[in-house]
This record gives sequence, structure tokens and C-alpha cells, in this order.
Amino acid sequence: MLRVLSGSRVRWFGAGVLAHFAKAMRRLSVALIVLACCSYAAAWKLGTPFPMSPRRGFAPHPKGCKAGTVHISVEEWLLAESGSSTKPAAGKISTAFCAPHGQLLPRQRLPISLSQTQGSVPASQKGIFQYWSVAMARDAGTGFHYPTPPGCSAGDLACKKLNSGVFRSSSQCAASGGKSITAGSCQWTDASSLNIASIQENGKAQVGVATQVNTKPNSGGDSRAVRLIAGFHAGVADTPAKPCVPGNWKADSGGCNMDHPAQHEVTANTFTNDIQYTNVRVSPVYHLAVGGLWRFNIWAARLKENPPYPADGIPVSEHLVTIDPDFTKGKTGTVVKDGLGWTAGELIAADLQQLGVSPGWHQLVVQGKATDPRSRLTQTAQVGFYFEVVPPCPKSNSPFMTHVLEDSAWQIMDTRLGQVALQSNAFGGSYDPWVLWVKRLNSRPSFVMVSFDLSYLDTAAVITSASLVLHASYIEEAAQYGSAIPLVAYDASKTWRSVCGASCPVLLPDWTPCIAPVCPGAVVAGRGQINGVQDWNRFVTINLRPELVTRYVAQKKVLKLAFTMPWTGSGGPFGDGYGGIFFRSQNFTGGGYSPPFLRLTASCA
Repeated sequence: MLRVLSGSRVRWFGAGVLAHFAKAMRRLSVALIVLACCSYAAAWKLGTPFPMSPRRGFAPHPKGCKAGTVHISVEEWLLAESGSSTKPAAGKISTAFCAPHGQLLPRQRLPISLSQTQGSVPASQKGIFQYWSVAMARDAGTGFHYPTPPGCSAGDLACKKLNSGVFRSSSQCAASGGKSITAGSCQWTDASSLNIASIQENGKAQVGVATQVNTKPNSGGDSRAVRLIAGFHAGVADTPAKPCVPGNWKADSGGCNMDHPAQHEVTANTFTNDIQYTNVRVSPVYHLAVGGLWRFNIWAARLKENPPYPADGIPVSEHLVTIDPDFTKGKTGTVVKDGLGWTAGELIAADLQQLGVSPGWHQLVVQGKATDPRSRLTQTAQVGFYFEVVPPCPKSNSPFMTHVLEDSAWQIMDTRLGQVALQSNAFGGSYDPWVLWVKRLNSRPSFVMVSFDLSYLDTAAVITSASLVLHASYIEEAAQYGSAIPLVAYDASKTWRSVCGASCPVLLPDWTPCIAPVCPGAVVAGRGQINGVQDWNRFVTINLRPELVTRYVAQKKVLKLAFTMPWTGSGGPFGDGYGGIFFRSQNFTGGGYSPPFLRLTASCA
């Protein structure tokens, strides 16, 4: 049900990997594309990504949202924040809903309950709600085909004209079917449904909920058209006769990969005549409760932001990321970031424990503001969603997550000397856009180091399941032909030096983890696998030993892991050619970063 409620830089990576990537693309023959695509299609099953799987919360949802939905709210403010303006303001309008974000929608009617709120300007300036509508498409450039409901415009899956939604006072609010929320604010609620069965296509979909308000003309006859669009992602279930079959596995031209990072964002687009579009986005938005460190990408910019090239509209002059604000009472909440100018794809690290965010449900809000120097009107775009913070001593087995504290990729350049070289480093060091990667096993073993701070959990918490979750952003030539390629994680607290002692290689750093096959006695923390091209741009998991993770929780120590790819299998026509797996790359996906995280369940006596 869709319920709407109103340390170091790259040393050995650099241009070399770009050359390898370019070379790999040049060598992909038509035969490879056909073979890989066909094997991919044979094993493919369209479905909800597991981070989006419905779960039972640790506490009841404050907005009554059911499992499998995310409460999303979007707002448009058009106000004279500087004190005066030459054109009419529209006040604040908002829409909020429990959206089936990330879910695979069955082919039946999906009920919706949608409402909007308007207020925060004098009665003389209040606008008129014109309509709301819901539309679905593959993406911005590819529409879906379905019949237009009576009274709606082409492209609408549901709609309602709202010319009666006009109020100048609380009595007029009630007379128009609305409800007074606060002094000067009115909320209207409507029920409808989306005919998912009428959609001819299947696979991933963008869902847009649009509202338009026209301001009352000023003395000069000037009025504003204000549009607010909430966006989230879902999928349309297969038809028995026509299953969703992916095309190009990287770009997902078949529209079947709901694991792709671009499918995990929620958005708010606002539009007025002169300022044009102001866009805010947050990604990824999962259905998991979160604890400790939480990483997400934000956007607050024009619809297209390509400096130094010109773009339409007024640039965003400031942006805000905050938790639990109440702007109607002048409360900005717990501020995560307050910045100037626009931002696009910025990775935010929110330490919930350090910020003092208590267990339970909270709302994350992202704002972007743009001020028209001609009219002196300020347009604010705002998107918010509710998330749950896991209690330190979980009483149920509901899953939760925590993001990586530090990660980096390394290669042992010389096993005799113990020479270890940093390949890439993003978290915990100077920010670097390069990916994490592991290569097929050869004379220079590679490994990825990840660490997690679990101190937000009570020492009595017992981990009942644990998985290291990675997003496979790119798979090199030879690895595309691999099947059940192993991934092995080791307890990185055991170092190579602790094993070799006085006989250690002379250049071996003290912290180097004990990993097989170069270090005897390596402690296996977990195992997983990746299935070549089938797992390109998909989530991959390494299942960890719960008792090992529990030990770190009990000792209040940072969990350190090192994982490798001990694979020496055939690389198809590429033989011993490039055979690496690249993780959490925005460069290869274009949909934002997907940082590694732990998915955990726990119990507490």
C-alpha cells in the first residue's frame, strides 16, 4: 500500500587502471557480449534487493507505515525570506507518504492515500492547489505504456483536480474538505489507486508524485506556478509470458537490475517560473535500521549542474542536512551539515552515536535553497524520510546495518620482502574516488581492508547473523567468465608479523593482516562468492561467523577484516588476463556510492 500522509592517495592505481579499463572495453567482442548476456539472462530473477526487504521494526512506526514502505516527505517553500519581494510568494506546500520504495509491485491495484499541506503565508497570498498526479516510467527518457484514467493527462497513472482546495481561513479549510494542522495551515487527504496491472512494461521504475499550486495574482497581475514532485523507485513484476531480461549488464538496458545504486534514492524536485528546478536527493535509502556510522550521498542543485557550462535556473546558494527538525517552531534539529553553494553526490558520514541520536524512529531532512536576485523570492526544496536507529540491546531479531569505518585496497608487491602497496583508499584517509578492488590470485596477492565500529551495541548483545555487504560495480574481463568465484574474509586483528616473528620479510608493515596463502594460520572470518557477469552492479555478501563478531561487540573493539579473492579459474577467452572485481564505485555506476556495510541480527537477554 502506498500511503501518502502529507591517509594516502593512489600510488599504484592511477592511470594504469584507466588504461586497463579502456583496453578491456576495446577487447569486448560481439561474441562476448552475446555469450555473457545470454548466461546472465538464464540465471536472472527480477526481485526486491535484500537491503529493501520488508522488516519488522524494533518499535512501531510513528506514521503507521507498514513493513516494505518508507515514509517520504517533500516540501516546496516559495517565500520572501529576505523580508520583501517584487512577486507573489506561495508559502509552503508539502506531500508525505508511505512509499513502497525499492519494492517489486505485484500486478494489481495499489491503493494510495495522498494528502498535501499548505500554509506559512498571509491569507492574501495563499495559492490554489490545481491538481496532484502519479506517474511511472523507466527513467527520465523512457516512459511506460498504460491507459490514462478518466479526467487525467497523458502519462498519469492516477490524478485528481484540486480546484476546491482553496482556503483563506480555518473555516474555509474545513469547508473545502481540509483539516487545520496549525494556525494558517490546511491539509487535504485523498484516496485513489494505481492500476499496476495496466502497465505493459516490467522491471525497474521511477515513481513521481506531482502537485501544482498557482499563486494568487498580485496587484500587477503577476502569479506563480509552483510544482512539487516527490520521487522514489520500485519495480513492476514480470508477466508470465514476458519475464524481465536484462540487456547490457553494465548499463542494465533491459531495466531489470533493482540492485543498481541509482534505484535506491528518494528525491524532491521543485519548480517555479523564474527560479526553475531545485533538486534534492538522498541515496541510498534502505529498509534496514541503522546504528553507529551511517553513510549516504546527497544532492542539492539545479536539475543539471555542469559548471563551467551554463545551466537553466538559479543556482543553489545553501544546503542543509539535519535530523528531526521542526521548522514551524524554528527548530533546525540535529545538524549533520550546513553548507554554502550547491552539492552533487557528496558522501556524508553521520556518526549517530556521536551526534546523540537516540534509539527509535527519526527523520532525516535535506534542503537546498535558491534565491532569485530579481524577485528576491527564495525557493526551498526539501526531502525527508523516516529511519530507525537500532537499540543497543536489541530484543528482536530484526536486521540492522552499520557502514564501514575505514576501507582500503592493497597489494603485496613482493612476498619475499613483504612489500605492501596501497592501491586505493577512501574512508579513513584523504577522500579518493577510486574503487576498492581485489584481483585473481597470482604472485602478487591483493586484499581489501574494512573496519566497523560496533561500540553502539551493548556488550551483552549476541550477534545471531552477520554479513559483509558489497556492491560489485565492475567486473574485469576474465572474472566475467567465473562461476562461484570465492571471496574469503580474514580476521585482520591477527597480523602476519605475529606469525612470522623474527623471520618476517624485511619490508613487512606491522599491521599487515594474516591472509592465505602467504601467511600460515590465517583466521577465516567468513566466506562468500561472486558469479562473474551475473553479479555486475549487484550486491554481493560475505557471510561472517556470528561468534567472531560477537567477540568484538563484547570487547568494544573495532572489527577489522581483510578479504581476498583466491581464484585461479579459467578466464574464458581471456585466460590469465585481467580478472579483478571492483566495489563501491560511482565512476562505473553513475548512481552514487554504495559503501560496504554490515547487515546484522542480534538478540539480548
